[in-house]
Amino acid sequence: MDILSLTVQICTRATGRLVDDPLGTMTAEEIVIKEGTTSQAGIDRWGDYSCMNVDPNGTDFWYTTEYNGWKTWIASFSLDGEAPAPTANAGEDAHTCKNKPFQCQGSATTWQTAEWSTSGDGTFMNGSTLTPKYVRGNGDLATGHAILTLTITGFNGDVISDDMTLYFDPMDIRRRW
Repeated sequence: MDILSLTVQICTRATGRLVDDPLGTMTAEEIVIKEGTTSQAGIDRWGDYSCMNVDPNGTDFWYTTEYNGWKTWIASFSLDGEAPAPTANAGEDAHTCKNKPFQCQGSATTWQTAEWSTSGDGTFMNGSTLTPKYVRGNGDLATGHAILTLTITGFNGDVISDDMTLYFDPMDIRRRW
């Protein structure tokens, strides 16, 4: 947030709340990102060109902003909280035709990386996404199924997995009249 008043020069500060803190409150101590060294007269807006992003580690933030007449400031800070644990859901067990790639429907929260693996001999197309396609192998047909496992690595370093079973139907059953 940018602070400006008759007694405070333009400066940038940050505060926030952790995931378990009450909604509508900012429980983290306010920190100064950049102290102001000048005032601004005749312009009633400030901070139009700023951006905040979460670091891949899940606990740090990166912030860019303008200050003192269009200069750029880049800062990193933490609210000193732990990143929440990840969740993984590989989806419901499913049936598919033996000659059709299967569209996985995985989901996850607070995740940094995703990787699919199989108990069978099929392959994943884009296996580092939550929704890859699985192309069965001949061994999958021999057993009639494959267990597909979604493994998620969270921002806090925790690794969690979830399985679903994919059954291969021998043929596309359609009535022909």
